[in-house]
Amino acid sequence: MRFTNNHRLMHYPVAHHSGVVCRNVNLTRVTKRNTLVFAVASLLGIGAVLIVMFSSISPALLYGARSAPQRQLQRTIAENLKTGATQQRVLDFLNREHLEHGPAERLGDFDSDTRYYPKGTLIVRAIKRHTASGLIGFQSLQVVFVFNENRELVRFDVRPVYTAP
Repeated sequence: MRFTNNHRLMHYPVAHHSGVVCRNVNLTRVTKRNTLVFAVASLLGIGAVLIVMFSSISPALLYGARSAPQRQLQRTIAENLKTGATQQRVLDFLNREHLEHGPAERLGDFDSDTRYYPKGTLIVRAIKRHTASGLIGFQSLQVVFVFNENRELVRFDVRPVYTAP
């Protein structure tokens, strides 16, 4: 093999029926192909790194978690509902504040909230939807009101819940 003065063309012998001939290969095309392959491999590598990074990031960035709406909702509830408030007063508050809620219920064996409260606890669940938005979803705030056997408010908890569109 030998290089020409141009260094972009490489001559190499090719067998032909009439004898040996020289054939030119354009190195620019080969270089462009190698550059393209390198660029695609780099992008795939960067993509893999980003996937690993996003999988380890807290939901705060991805779903838009914000603590200000959570503190504000906690403050509003604490100012309007004191410990010992009746279940009806809590339901009236939820209606007045336009918070979605369900009826009073006792936690069963397969309820997801049994990790926070014992089985058989009387609760009312409410939710304030889309309090923040992030890269791939929304943060909503779930409120759980806990009542004693006399249906009086014992406590309430506000937790973020993350959903994707």
